[in-house]
Amino acid sequence: MNSKRFQPKNGLGLMLALTGLLWLGAISLRATDRYVVEPGTPGGTDTPPYTDWTIAATQIQWAVDAATNAGDTIWVSNGVYMLTNQIVVVSNIILRSANEPSGTIINGNRTVRCLYVSNDSALVSGLLITNGLNTNDGYGGGVFLRKGVVSNCWITGNLVSNPVTTASIGGGGIYVYKASWVKSCRVYGNRFHDTANDRNNGGGGIYMYQEACITDSVVMLNTYINAIYGDGGGGGIKMQSGGTKAVVNCQIISNSTLQSSGTLNGGGGVHIIWGGVVKDSVISGNTNSSTGGGGITFYYGGEARNCLICSNGSGGAGGASAISGTGAPIIQNCTIAGNRGKGPAVRMEEGPSASYRPLIMANSVIYSNFGAGDVVSNWSIVSDTANICLTNNCTYPTNFPANNAISGNISNDPQFMNCPAGNYRLAWNSPCINAGKNQSWMTTSFDLDRKARIRYGAVDMGVYENINAGTVYGIR
Repeated sequence: MNSKRFQPKNGLGLMLALTGLLWLGAISLRATDRYVVEPGTPGGTDTPPYTDWTIAATQIQWAVDAATNAGDTIWVSNGVYMLTNQIVVVSNIILRSANEPSGTIINGNRTVRCLYVSNDSALVSGLLITNGLNTNDGYGGGVFLRKGVVSNCWITGNLVSNPVTTASIGGGGIYVYKASWVKSCRVYGNRFHDTANDRNNGGGGIYMYQEACITDSVVMLNTYINAIYGDGGGGGIKMQSGGTKAVVNCQIISNSTLQSSGTLNGGGGVHIIWGGVVKDSVISGNTNSSTGGGGITFYYGGEARNCLICSNGSGGAGGASAISGTGAPIIQNCTIAGNRGKGPAVRMEEGPSASYRPLIMANSVIYSNFGAGDVVSNWSIVSDTANICLTNNCTYPTNFPANNAISGNISNDPQFMNCPAGNYRLAWNSPCINAGKNQSWMTTSFDLDRKARIRYGAVDMGVYENINAGTVYGIR
């Protein structure tokens, strides 16, 4: 009996054969672990391919360059890694510390940006990134995250200063581009010193551009500085053209903008331009030296949903949020309280035409805010022709211009649990309980304490839902 064997006769046949073997698992390309130790560490022999601690690289970039398989992991040991050039990650790899961020320090030596990442599947995790400097392209002092994910990193003490590029720049700590994602990070003590006059600039801590996302992070003690006229801003975060992507579940605390003038600048905490969303977050203790908002400034669109905006301050009008533009900024289920400035907490401006809606505010509590001379000053409307939409809010006073879309607003004391101590949850006798207007997004959402957003048929005003005394929960 004649037998036949499979004999590829050409390159195409061989390729098909190998493809079949790969499909069946006979041949596999496995991700590889590679290792990096601090220079001077015994055992760090810089022997490629760095696949064991005993032959580890002493420069992170060497191990990154050796990572040729998708999913390769670079393990970086404790130590201080002083840079003369930024680390560049453009492959589908994981770069992570072997321990915690506090012990694995990437130091830009105040000469270079520390890290550039550009691969959709790249992950950087567990590093402390510090002392980076960018005086060139302006895209981040510590990190330029063009593509990929940065997780569980501490980004601190970095600087963007007087860069050559002058538009849509910033992020003293990190510049997050398009669909990239920062999660579970601490971004603190970074600065952007801006000498340009571009409204799209900003972000002492973070710059977010087009559909970038920040979640579960702390953004604290960052500063945006512009000594000339300009409408840039965002001491903590600058968000440009954010679309439906968002800052989610973040603590944005004690950031500042230092500006000499400008009509739409500020946003000591957050500055949103051309759209973007901040939700489920605390924006507190931020300051702006000029006329914009100490907490948030909106410019042509944007949304704050389910946020606590408290204890912010501004040198000019707008202690908590300076609202302006034509893109219908939206504030929903926020509590805006305990803010102080030279003007009101919420400052509303009309757009260039009365047909625009520069502000939609619903289900929010705007109370116990103070202006000049410690006089209660919750809001102001710059022009009576401003076409604003205010529904189911608790504020004082409620003498809004009569030609606006207004309904369901109350001026009663919201009965915070402990306003002097900064506890803005609703007491059992609050008139804000079940006084809001339900929205479709609430059916699967939670309040700031992670309680169901609609509990007793109607949503509460503000950021917190009240639970009736004696409620019993079952645990499965």
